[in-house]
Amino acid sequence: MAAAAAPAAGQELSVAIVGAGFSGLCMAIQLKRAGIQDFTIFEAADAVGGTWRDNTFPGCACDIPSVLYCFSFEPYPFTRHYSGQPEILRYQQHCVTKYGLAPHIRLSTRVTAAAFDAGSGTWAVTTAAGDTVTARVLVLARGGLAVPSVPSFPGMDTFPGAAFHTARWDHSVELTDKRVAVVGTGASAIQIVPAIQPHVASLTLFQRTPPWVMPRKARLPGWAAPAEGCSSWYNKVQRRRWFLGMELLLGGALTRNKQGILKRVEKVGLAHLQEQVPDHQLRAALAPSYSVGCKRILASDEYYPALCQPNVQVVTSAVKEVHGIVIIAEDGTEAEVDVIIYATGFDLTATHHGIDITAPAAGAGVAAAAAGSHAQQTLNFADVMGDKPRAFYGLGVAGFPNLFMINGPNTGLGHNSMIYMAECGVKFIVKLLRRMRRQRLKSIQVTAAAQQQFNKELQARLRSSVWLAGGCGSWYVDRDGEGSSVLWPGLCLEYWWRTCVAGPRAGDWAGAKLDKPVPAAPGASAAAAAAAAVTADVRRKESWGSERSDKKLL
Repeated sequence: MAAAAAPAAGQELSVAIVGAGFSGLCMAIQLKRAGIQDFTIFEAADAVGGTWRDNTFPGCACDIPSVLYCFSFEPYPFTRHYSGQPEILRYQQHCVTKYGLAPHIRLSTRVTAAAFDAGSGTWAVTTAAGDTVTARVLVLARGGLAVPSVPSFPGMDTFPGAAFHTARWDHSVELTDKRVAVVGTGASAIQIVPAIQPHVASLTLFQRTPPWVMPRKARLPGWAAPAEGCSSWYNKVQRRRWFLGMELLLGGALTRNKQGILKRVEKVGLAHLQEQVPDHQLRAALAPSYSVGCKRILASDEYYPALCQPNVQVVTSAVKEVHGIVIIAEDGTEAEVDVIIYATGFDLTATHHGIDITAPAAGAGVAAAAAGSHAQQTLNFADVMGDKPRAFYGLGVAGFPNLFMINGPNTGLGHNSMIYMAECGVKFIVKLLRRMRRQRLKSIQVTAAAQQQFNKELQARLRSSVWLAGGCGSWYVDRDGEGSSVLWPGLCLEYWWRTCVAGPRAGDWAGAKLDKPVPAAPGASAAAAAAAAVTADVRRKESWGSERSDKKLL
């Protein structure tokens, strides 16, 4: 895909989107559907794809059914029930081609800074190359799985071998007949371990906490997957079946900590463990001691059998330190290894620190202008978000006008597809853009009162969820153990209703009007001006699309 030409100096975009993963592509497609063509996606990498471009480790696949791991408006004939990374990346590339997004995407263009000007109501977006583009609206679509969380063990500087994170897989390192250590037992580990186990000399898995692992069926029924005619029918029926099943059964149990349902899920997991791990001692080491759902529920038919192989050792202790080629666990276990693989997840808070985003503090711009000073007080986005980021529906942050996020704080799920949440968020943003056009607003932002009240209620609900009351520690929970900046406390259906049906409430959002109306052409009569206004209004309504489509559930 050829990179888009850089916007001309001084050109103003309607929307600047940062990130060309699922969220950024969804935003771009819906902008085109709404008749907005002057937008650009800025992508730091040399290709689209986001998480599915970066993660190329052996066995990489989604852990959500494929029928839910695509846009609702663009079903796809996936060949597996849980599609692998290459097929998901092909789907994203398919969307770029079908919806004509390539001319709007600037690859290898890292956004380093963005500054909001209250006077004009625009963002000055700066790239690593030093280019600056002006945009009315800035959309952050960087995703939470962008910055790997790499542990720093004492003595790592003495390790002579290769060490890398799963999201930065080093394909130049040959693992065949090597002694390999895998640190972590999350979603990536249970895919990597079965993929590399047959090829390595030895594999040592360092497990702090065992995950709940459920059985999965990786392949679609033969009659449903290959044929184009069948796949359309299959997508419609199975998408609804899986979505509603996961919502009403698992989603309700997780968000409300319904132990009656969760105990039944645990029985499935324990039966799976019993069936696949005959050794009593190993089985005991792999049995979780916390409520299912407290950590992310995983699915695999190959993970447990791989751990039963003679070249695999499971160490039920965290890594303490490294001495040369020896890794020492906290329980004193030692393992000599040639390669260390970090399956340690991502730093979700670091996503907000990659760009220097600033906006004038409330009232500071006016005061400074009156005093003739250019040294305005400013808000820094990274500082405001901190280690416990808070937002309004994961979309807007008080103090930062015309800035929106997709799948921001507290939109994460433990039971369903994040692509669905992204679609809902995008539709909400489009509703706000329509309001800006309709009310002639130069800027719009969530009020501090609305954001504060929203988060107060949200955190209160989370305290009764299995994620905070299930007896485990996980990346779902804030570092101080108080609350969560990751998870949505309800069902996807509730998020859909609030964002796509109810939409933005007037009292939650504050807007600033454009300074002057657009002047009529010189010499134009009042009648001509009125006719032109009516025509422009009709075109606006047509080009910005109907809000009915925003309310579509699936």
